[in-house]
Amino acid sequence: MDVFSQTVTVVFGLAVLAAAARLFKGPFRWAVRMALNTALGFVALAALNIFASGFPVPGITLFNTLTVGVLGLPGLAVLMLVRYIF
Repeated sequence: MDVFSQTVTVVFGLAVLAAAARLFKGPFRWAVRMALNTALGFVALAALNIFASGFPVPGITLFNTLTVGVLGLPGLAVLMLVRYIF
């Protein structure tokens, strides 16, 4: 392969990589934010399970951590309310 062909291939590859990075920047940022919120929801549920022995505390499941991660403190209150009712 001569130098011109290699240069064209590298430039084309960089252009495709730049276009893909621009295309997936928003969804990737959203996915990282959702993962961080889910981890924080897990920490909140674990702390609640340790320190709140007198309250109806929901168990630590993926659904519960996602609920707390997406909805935040109102989601935790909804889970505790549902746990108290049922």
